[in-house]
Amino acid sequence: MQVKGFTMNAASNQWGVEHFGTFRGLGEAAGYLSDLGITAVELLPVHEKPLDGGYWGYNNISYFAPELTYSDYYSSTGDVDGIVDEFKGMVDALHQAGIEVIVDVVYNHTGEGGLWRTKLFYYDPDGDYLCDPGSYVALDSQEVSSLLTWRGIDSASYYVLADANQKYWDGSTGVGNQTRSNHEPMRKLIMDSLRYYVEEMHVDGFRFDLAAALGEADGKPSEYWTDARDTVLQEIVDDPVLSAQNTRVIAEPWSLAYDASENFPAASDGASGWGEWNANFRDWWRSFLNEGWSLNSGFTSKSGASIDGGGVMTASYGRYADNGRQPYHSVNFITAHDGFTMFDLFSYDEKQNSCGPLNPICCYDACSSWCDPTSGEDHNRSLSWSDEPAKRQMIRNAFVGLMISHGTPMILGGDEWMRTQYGNNNAYTTWSDNEWAWFRWGEWSSENDNNLFRLRMHDFVRDLVRFRKEHAYAFAPQSWGGGMPYAWKNENNDDADGDTWDGRHV
Repeated sequence: MQVKGFTMNAASNQWGVEHFGTFRGLGEAAGYLSDLGITAVELLPVHEKPLDGGYWGYNNISYFAPELTYSDYYSSTGDVDGIVDEFKGMVDALHQAGIEVIVDVVYNHTGEGGLWRTKLFYYDPDGDYLCDPGSYVALDSQEVSSLLTWRGIDSASYYVLADANQKYWDGSTGVGNQTRSNHEPMRKLIMDSLRYYVEEMHVDGFRFDLAAALGEADGKPSEYWTDARDTVLQEIVDDPVLSAQNTRVIAEPWSLAYDASENFPAASDGASGWGEWNANFRDWWRSFLNEGWSLNSGFTSKSGASIDGGGVMTASYGRYADNGRQPYHSVNFITAHDGFTMFDLFSYDEKQNSCGPLNPICCYDACSSWCDPTSGEDHNRSLSWSDEPAKRQMIRNAFVGLMISHGTPMILGGDEWMRTQYGNNNAYTTWSDNEWAWFRWGEWSSENDNNLFRLRMHDFVRDLVRFRKEHAYAFAPQSWGGGMPYAWKNENNDDADGDTWDGRHV
């Protein structure tokens, strides 16, 4: 979830929120999360960002200071001294409700811009004319660069720079300003930041954005890797400070250049290991529900590897067991912030990232670099189910698949009440920070005919979470072969055979 967006809507006051869109307000909403059965929240980046750092906050300029615009104390006093205490208060409120706090961290690139020229798209995905190519505007000026932190200290020590011109960025992140994560100054900065947020801010874990970039050997940007033993990735899972607090570390295991899924290591002593967002789980369930896949056929969009339903439902043993990790290291998800919501996954055939509620700048300034209609995944494995009862049934099917599968389930906040982003699958820009992107609590929480189905979905998800917890012995094994084994049956309740796995009923 995004800190501001979760409680910025005034209707969040029904959950006891008085300080809207802030760290403090998120802590005040802990009761809602606890009632739903949530055991941990994964917050989109909370580190300080520049004014144009985007709604999601993936452009950071400090790895220690919490984002000041999320602070009620700063907003009301203009004083920065109370921001850290407010963040700690949020963490404490969530802990008291039995909820862990996992922070999304972005160590692969920073919020310093400039001297990285990127093509502006003049046509939308349908080929319609957007703006005059004569009005060429780059994301960053060719002449101007921002010196906010590390670039002004020692750019070559902290950033991957092009060999031919050390003024320009290089790397695999797709945003230009990639860090030298395995060069000693940057590597130490990463470890100091992690330890600070564990020891001083009391967070329970981290989700690492574009974590594949952190496994690249220094001097070899964009080079695919399989062995992380000499990288900061291994240092993180072996670190005694993080290990002593049983810190969760979760990878988004790819970059723009390649997918490094299954390559993230266990700790050297075998006591812990990297969790990974399991894209195979996401892709298989989406295509099984929307594209008519059979149980044992299908291919990932990134690596081209085959996927089977039984494998993803049992925590993808072939991906994680070989290097000593356990079923719970598979973080299973069908939707995330980066893509369609669950409702939109079954409501749109294609992304809607041009002029619209979550990208309004495209409606009146199509030449703006923030008007980015071609961004976002093109192959979403989505389908518009025009029949509303069928759509709701598919959403329930997706939630059931998520909750009965081995591994660690992750839900996109708001999916429990069918939150929509109106078909936008990449609402990251500064212009997306508006009432349409925030959680619109009033759309579902009052009992009238329009909201009844959302209320029912919320209650269904809450009951499903409770069901999983009550049957954790079956659905949440702590080791391979643990838990209650599945009994695979065909639609006639007979034992499944080869023909069953070539079909869609088991």
